[in-house]
Amino acid sequence: MSGDEQWSRLEHQPEGAITALATARGAGDGVIVFAGSAAGVRRSLDHGHTWTMLAGAETIPLVTALAPSLNFSVDHCLFIGTASGCYRTIGDEAASQLALAGIQVHAVAIVPEVESVRETHGSDSGAIFLGTERDGVVRSSDGGNNWEAANAGLLDLSVLALAFSPTFVQDRTGFTATATGLYRTRNGGRAWRAIDMLEGETAIQSLAMSPSFASDGLLLAGSEEHGLYRSADSGSTWARVENLTAESINAVAISPDGTIIVVGTDQGAAVTLDGGATWRWDGGELGPVLSTCVLSLPDGNIVVSGLLANGIAISSNDGLDWTHAPGSTGL
Repeated sequence: MSGDEQWSRLEHQPEGAITALATARGAGDGVIVFAGSAAGVRRSLDHGHTWTMLAGAETIPLVTALAPSLNFSVDHCLFIGTASGCYRTIGDEAASQLALAGIQVHAVAIVPEVESVRETHGSDSGAIFLGTERDGVVRSSDGGNNWEAANAGLLDLSVLALAFSPTFVQDRTGFTATATGLYRTRNGGRAWRAIDMLEGETAIQSLAMSPSFASDGLLLAGSEEHGLYRSADSGSTWARVENLTAESINAVAISPDGTIIVVGTDQGAAVTLDGGATWRWDGGELGPVLSTCVLSLPDGNIVVSGLLANGIAISSNDGLDWTHAPGSTGL
């Protein structure tokens, strides 16, 4: 996928196309859901059913990626990747500022830093990684004030997705998906090494890691043309998920409790409760799904999916039925 093709894809999506979803812990046990589109960022305080514009994000155009800070319930900081740079919201009123300009962002990920780095930079905001169209991986260790390239060993600088281990502080493991394949780091992003996959040079555009990655080694990679790949040994070997017939996998999500996997495809949404042996499809009613996330709540999972043309759809019964969030087609 060339830079021009990716730009065209972003530029010609409908204004209401939901290109990014993210969740953050709110007050108490509440969960906040954020949705990004060409028209800015909105949030939902009721698990995706109703949405309001995020203050300070009204004028942020062409949102491509979202990631809340590690201390979101305290600092209310949200990092917003766009086609022209990275923004961050600041404080209770969610005023926004441009943290990095002149760079096309496809992915944002935030991970805890080791103690020595926290002491050096005087910040506990974690390490912020951006996956970009032409500049590879860019990293900040001071809350987005300063940035540096983190591309050692990366042979393809068109980065489409990022994923890092839930136990990053201990294992320093992460993955970078590019237009020609997949890379892994075992030293916190200082260096990357290419991973051999089944189809040679394959555009990988979505990633998801098991919440129990340290013990089960489960990693999922969605490709642009060859379907969904699965690894159960931390990315060393791969197999295609043959029971999933879709070729273009736009988004992959694993629930925080590890019980459900959701994929967004050009043919709709598919859900599995048995690790990919069987799948529940939406029946084609959703159309192309660009983004997805899963909320694990005390009374069960809620799947939230961002659509190309019809806003946001929600399933509260593990993909058996879907409803459109009222008013979300105008997001």
